Amino acid sequence: MKGTSPSLVRFDGQERCAPSHSPWKRYYRPVMKSFAHKGFRVVATGLLLVAVATVSGCLTPENAVAEVDREAYDAIGGKQQILHGAPRAFAIDPHQHRIMATVIDPETGLTLTDASLALDLATVLEVAAVNSRTFQQQKESLFRAALSLMQEREQFHNIPFGTFDGAATSSGGAESIAGDTEFGVTRLLKNGGSYAVSLGLDFLRFVSSPTSETFGSFLNFSLSLPFLRNAGREIATENLIQADRDLLYALRDFERFKQTFGVQVVTSYFNALTQKERIEIATRNLASLKRAREEVEERFREGRVSRVELDQNLQAELDGENSVINATQGLEASLDGLKDLIGLPVDLPVTVKSDDLAALDALLEEESDIEEVIALKAAFRNRLDFRNVVEAVVDAGRRVHVAENALKPDFTLDLSAAPVSKNLKPLKYNYKDGTYIASFDLDFALDRHLESISLRATLIDLQVALRNQEDSREGIKLEVRSALRAVRQARENYRITKSGLELARRRVDSTKELRLVGRASTRDFLESQDSLVRSENDLVDTKVDYRIAFLEFFRDTGALVVTPGGLDHETSRDLLDGK
Repeated sequence: MKGTSPSLVRFDGQERCAPSHSPWKRYYRPVMKSFAHKGFRVVATGLLLVAVATVSGCLTPENAVAEVDREAYDAIGGKQQILHGAPRAFAIDPHQHRIMATVIDPETGLTLTDASLALDLATVLEVAAVNSRTFQQQKESLFRAALSLMQEREQFHNIPFGTFDGAATSSGGAESIAGDTEFGVTRLLKNGGSYAVSLGLDFLRFVSSPTSETFGSFLNFSLSLPFLRNAGREIATENLIQADRDLLYALRDFERFKQTFGVQVVTSYFNALTQKERIEIATRNLASLKRAREEVEERFREGRVSRVELDQNLQAELDGENSVINATQGLEASLDGLKDLIGLPVDLPVTVKSDDLAALDALLEEESDIEEVIALKAAFRNRLDFRNVVEAVVDAGRRVHVAENALKPDFTLDLSAAPVSKNLKPLKYNYKDGTYIASFDLDFALDRHLESISLRATLIDLQVALRNQEDSREGIKLEVRSALRAVRQARENYRITKSGLELARRRVDSTKELRLVGRASTRDFLESQDSLVRSENDLVDTKVDYRIAFLEFFRDTGALVVTPGGLDHETSRDLLDGK
């Protein structure tokens, strides 16, 4: 058709046919002609920079998480430097759970049939630090405290922003295209107030009148400064200060948890060892009873003993078999509890080594009595939870100061400057014709009733913090004194039980000799054998109780040191002695 011959245009990198009287002719050609103008090229360059900045500013989720993790770990490492003198290994990566990944069938959720694990004390503590769900929750709480600190810090950094707007408009026959872009930064000041600086470009062109166009650049600066209310470094950075202290508190809580959880894990592990030792004791007893029954049967056939004595031996043997069964079930239950505590599948077959139980004898011989005054001083010096309570009083006092500041009048000075560029000459500013404003806002504080209520509440919080400090101090005294008594009691029980076991062994030996010559009955032998079994079980119990009592004492004095390799007894002793 006449007047509609197609012409080739390019848009988005593709050639397309468009009628000569289509809207493309009205919009596209004027825009292309505008590129010949130097000013338009400036705008185009600005828009290109916007596109580049947008693409480069888009983080992938993986990179975003990695960047946050680095900053959070640095923050935690800084607090570890304060608390320990050096950063320590710390991570919340769930992929650390290598054991779970290798023993669990992902389809059924059951343990693989060929999976098993041998446990000693060091392995149990290491597995608990990686696999325990409770331990992971504590690590995540510490990491969240670091994230909260990062959020507060971010407000006092230069926060960049960048925007781009574009539009095509048709109204009453007037058609135009427009665009603007702006880049800048905002920041809160640590002494109070804030500032913002931005630089941008504007472009407007009427397509129906190609010579009618405007474009230029703008520069904006604003500053807001409070002088009474909300003024001052302590007031403006209160949330930042508290977040920083909260991270230190969270680290102390985590280290305190490691002490309490470590004692819990060790207790569970030694309970399993106790049950294993009970099986060995019950098995030895059953073997001894079988030998005795065989001897009595032979003597019964010879007519040297009555049926009653034979039945007594048979009954004792049945009781011995029952003891083995009960001890075996007790071991299985103890192992299931241990596995659940340290984060292993409860259906995973595990074994525990008796070497750690045998090693207790040497450790218990080294333990010595500790004076109460030394123990109390060590607790007040080492207990991290007590240090948190003490420093919470400082926090409460600081919040009172903030609440008092809120009663003051508001007086804020606002300054702004906005020089403008000449039309068609972006980046060439006319400072004389710019807009400059200096203003102030004054609130006479005629009504501060809500603030007064808040002040009264913070004063109460301060008194609560002081009472919490007193309560914590007395609670620590109670715990340490109780732990010290438990250690002394366990030591005496251990000493008495060792002596009792020696007597029980001599009694069994003498009863066997007397029985051979007919001067001791079957009942005498069975009673001596039963006494021996009780003494052996009691010795295992008191040995473990003595060790656990010492660990609880070190825990309550804050001197217990738990490392990835196990319990650090030497460092614990040094902390107790104040070295």
